[in-house]
Amino acid sequence: MECLNQLKKNWIRQLTGIPERMNDGDKLIQQKLNSFNQKAKEAWDLLKNHHHEDTPALFSDQALETTPEMTSEYSRIFDMALAYATNGCEYYQNTALLSDILWALDWMYRHYYGEAEIENK
Repeated sequence: MECLNQLKKNWIRQLTGIPERMNDGDKLIQQKLNSFNQKAKEAWDLLKNHHHEDTPALFSDQALETTPEMTSEYSRIFDMALAYATNGCEYYQNTALLSDILWALDWMYRHYYGEAEIENK
C-alpha cells in the first residue's frame, strides 16, 4: 500500500509540477497555482451554463463533431480536476467542483464514449 501511495504522489507531482512540500513564497509555484485556478474557473463557469442533460456539448451550444472539439471538452474537465486535486489551489477538494467533474465525465461517457459509441447508436 505504501508503494501505491508513493506512486500517487509521484503522479500528482508529474501532472502539476508542484512538489509535495511547497514553499508558499515561491513565485513560480504561485504562477502555476494561479494558472490552474484561472483555467478551472473558466471551464467551470462554462460548464455551469450548459449543465443539463440535453445539452449538445458540455462547454458550448455546438454539438461535438470533430476530434479537436472532443479533446477540448476533456481538456477542460482535466483543468477542473487539476485544480480540485492540487493543494494550494482555490478549488482544492471543493466538493461542488468534484460533483460537476464527475457529472461531466459521466455525460461524456453516455453521449460520446460509452455503450452508444461501442454499439454505433
